[in-house]
Amino acid sequence: MQCPHCNAEWNLSNSQSQKIINTCPFCGESLIPEEKPDTDTFGGILRSLVLERGTELYKSEKSQQLKSLLSDMAVNFQKERKTLNIAITEGIPSKLLSYDGKSDDEKRIGLYEIVHQLEEDCGMSKERAIETVNYLATGLGWKIQLELKKEEPTPSETPQSNPPTTPQTSKPKEKVQLEVKKKTITSNASQATQQLTSSKKNWKIILVLLMVLNFIGIITILSITIGDAFKIYQIGDTGPGGGIVFYHSPSGFNVIQADGSSKRCHYLEVSPTDLGNISWCAQQSLWRDCCDIQTGEGLGYGKINTLRIINGKHNGGDLTVENCAALACHKYRTESTKDGEWFLPSRDELNLLYKNLGERVMKSNTTGDSWYLSSSQSNNYDVWVQFFSDGYQTFDFKSGVSFVRAVRAF
Repeated sequence: MQCPHCNAEWNLSNSQSQKIINTCPFCGESLIPEEKPDTDTFGGILRSLVLERGTELYKSEKSQQLKSLLSDMAVNFQKERKTLNIAITEGIPSKLLSYDGKSDDEKRIGLYEIVHQLEEDCGMSKERAIETVNYLATGLGWKIQLELKKEEPTPSETPQSNPPTTPQTSKPKEKVQLEVKKKTITSNASQATQQLTSSKKNWKIILVLLMVLNFIGIITILSITIGDAFKIYQIGDTGPGGGIVFYHSPSGFNVIQADGSSKRCHYLEVSPTDLGNISWCAQQSLWRDCCDIQTGEGLGYGKINTLRIINGKHNGGDLTVENCAALACHKYRTESTKDGEWFLPSRDELNLLYKNLGERVMKSNTTGDSWYLSSSQSNNYDVWVQFFSDGYQTFDFKSGVSFVRAVRAF
């Protein structure tokens, strides 16, 4: 044998050849090749952290440290990191660590038990749960990997890519047609008035005609106004605020206002493009609770959530449109809208956007990253986000960044 460190050579006796020699008898250096994980993969990054800091990193008391390290080291693996955060919160790494040192069969049984737990307790798909335990197993240096067998989704699990249809009703007359008719009537009436005036006769007829024309003008204006108020929008139409309509409720829904009152609305529209890749709030530390802001998750809570975030206490200094998604949405405006009309959607409102307009949103996102941010917090540290590639909802650090779309109710 030859030592790769001191280049010393020696021959093994018959008794030594039956044993594994781990150290050089001359320099004492290890003869076991140094493991060099592939840090271009998520599992390799996790393995490098365990090699550097030990398996202690998998213990429950180290969960926040593991999350923080992955946030710094696996910046380009947002999907994998956010999914693993759920497993860390559930104490999965610590449970996996209890199988370390056991036989491969026992390890495999343990991995399948954890997959089942992630499916039942966290609502993960089987495929995503298997990916997660495989990453954790790689981190411990296990050679065991569960197979990823894609199953046909059941009808209840199939994402609803097609928007719900709304009952077809007759549309009111278009503005342009009304304006043309109005101009035609006015032009004809003007000619008639000139003829009657030139003859200086029938002044009573002129008076009646003018009254009729005035009445027609009022009716025309009312028709245009009423037509706008009762226009039926389809999913995908351009809304009155310049956004894309993605939700319609014929019976209406309540939008909570700043003073606690509610406003009855029937539609939600979304900004045509992303506002950027922005964090939930300007939070500098992952370990402090001063960014705890009470928010709702349901339909109609996005606006009040946005106002509470903007007016809440943050430990990261002044809020800007670059470091606070809620403020960016609040400041968003179009030619027909002003500051304060748009907001960061709640968890349920974001899910409606995915269900009814998810494919269109993804087509306009050219970065390949499809995590979108909601205004609903999960706890003091985390906020709800949604993966628009498959609709999966999970939570991420409030200081983490995700894509943002502004929403408006009307």
